[in-house]
Amino acid sequence: MVTMCVGRFRGTLACMALNEFSEIRNMTDPLERALSAHAAIELRQEEVDRLAAIRRDSIEDCIASGMAATKIADALDISRSRVSQLRSAGTKAQRVFFGSSRLTIAIGAKPEKGRSDDAAKYVVSREALKAFEVLAETAHGVGLDAVSEAVPPPGLVDLNRDNLMVLCSPRLLPFVGQVLAADSHLQFSTDTDGWYLRDTGTDTDYRSKRDTEASRDYAYVGRLPRPDGHGTFLYLAGIHAEGTLGAAQWLVANYLDLYKKLKVKRFSTLIAVDFDPKTETVTNTDRITPIYQQDLCALTLHPRLADPSPTKISSSSVLRPASSSTARPLELTPAVSMVCLGMPLSLVRKHIDSYSQEESSLLLLPLPSKR
Repeated sequence: MVTMCVGRFRGTLACMALNEFSEIRNMTDPLERALSAHAAIELRQEEVDRLAAIRRDSIEDCIASGMAATKIADALDISRSRVSQLRSAGTKAQRVFFGSSRLTIAIGAKPEKGRSDDAAKYVVSREALKAFEVLAETAHGVGLDAVSEAVPPPGLVDLNRDNLMVLCSPRLLPFVGQVLAADSHLQFSTDTDGWYLRDTGTDTDYRSKRDTEASRDYAYVGRLPRPDGHGTFLYLAGIHAEGTLGAAQWLVANYLDLYKKLKVKRFSTLIAVDFDPKTETVTNTDRITPIYQQDLCALTLHPRLADPSPTKISSSSVLRPASSSTARPLELTPAVSMVCLGMPLSLVRKHIDSYSQEESSLLLLPLPSKR
């Protein structure tokens, strides 16, 4: 059975590669042909790196489960010494936690204060820049380049990209705040007293002590779904800038454990960040909630969206919490959210465990959440 599956997989890949090769080779413009070939090579190299990391992790999992190296070698049709080489060779597998190639770290920016002219200038906080430096240094350590990208108001950051990390709260990046609706455990909220973080499972609010002249902030750390449904991105955000820096330092100190437990699955948690306001340095970080995992929120689809055809959800369709104390389904209503904007229904259904027909709506139930 394994041999048959591998054979079909290889045949599909060979067919795809042959079609693309023929298409590029038949291009009449030599420059276009060269550019297309170069882009295909770059894409394939990223895919090779990702697959190599998956293979390496899978071999380690087999070894950890008690499987003998000789049995793994026989299954892969390679020598036992080759198995040892695969376990130690290549780029570090844990780099996949951040990405497969150059990492883009998008940072929310705000208007510069105190300018004497009318020129529109935007700046990022010192703490956010320090957070970028901490993350970039770690990325370099696992073989990845990292670049920063300032996102000016109104915070319209492109989230549909590979190898993306986003810093700063929904106050500066409101679009990310809408994507946060996909997290049924932790949320940013705001009221007359300002922004705060909320654990919906325990009904606990975390308000920054910085707002009362104390030196403690709170931060969100998690992996969120891309709006187009084709992957995820890492998101770090404090209620204030100090929290964002603390979140970066906590992630750098704990990403190896996170990768070992989660690989690149979606997760979220909250961090308490203590800092010295005089030196502007973080003095301590502590995780204060469980590391929540979530495969997909439940969705209640309007009948016109329950059509099995691959029609995409339109910009007039949105997600918002519906009344439920357990499953926390999200109901598509004509309001404002973009969690599944552009995601084909086929992609949504691909991750659904089961569904049931109730009156005029289709209730999609999520895979069980894990802690």
